[in-house]
Amino acid sequence: MHLAICDDNMADRKQLERLLDRESDRRKEEQGLLYIDSYGNPDALLTHPMQYDAFFIDMCHTPGVSGLQVAAALTEQGVTVPFIMCSSDTDYTKQDIPGHVLHLQKPIKVADLQSILDQAQELADHAEKLIELREDWASHYVKEADILYAVGIGNHTTVTLRGGEVYRIFGAPSLLFDFMEKEHPTFVMPSAGVILNCRHIREIRFPMRAVMSDGHTFLLHPRILPYVRKIMNECEKP
Repeated sequence: MHLAICDDNMADRKQLERLLDRESDRRKEEQGLLYIDSYGNPDALLTHPMQYDAFFIDMCHTPGVSGLQVAAALTEQGVTVPFIMCSSDTDYTKQDIPGHVLHLQKPIKVADLQSILDQAQELADHAEKLIELREDWASHYVKEADILYAVGIGNHTTVTLRGGEVYRIFGAPSLLFDFMEKEHPTFVMPSAGVILNCRHIREIRFPMRAVMSDGHTFLLHPRILPYVRKIMNECEKP
């Protein structure tokens, strides 16, 4: 697991780092190491939050910044993994916090930390895997169901979302497909330059054309037609 600590109390932050280091040693044989990044304020954390499997959060001493605000900012960026709210001066159990929330009381007991990590691992394992679409100037994280299709144009791939947004990412569609197909079997490549999300195929017309939910059509190869029909039947339509 890759964990982030966001705590503006240096003593508490260092103690949690030590506890997690010891827990990492205990778990490494059966569950693998714990990788830990530690932050005293949320600015750097919010720059690249999608790499983490869980967040330990407690902000009590920074004017104008609260643990609730950090959790809300992470949620707004699309984070779906657990927030572990560490109650000290602030009792987070009495706050309405978005997302998957676990609670840990300070001072932290080893048994409580072990239990929380087990719960966080289970939640992270079941969290929906987001797809990164990296443009030249920004990265976007979207759900599988948000993508309609992707089309290669030169050295880039344009990805069209069901809301009408279009992102232009670097690289051929095959590079994106190599990543997506591992976690998301709804995607197919009917040709070298096209990726289709079978979830959004409205119908298949003669001769071998997929009509997408936005009306765009793409040729299908006979070889993949049985698989496309199978996925279309299995998928829940958005």
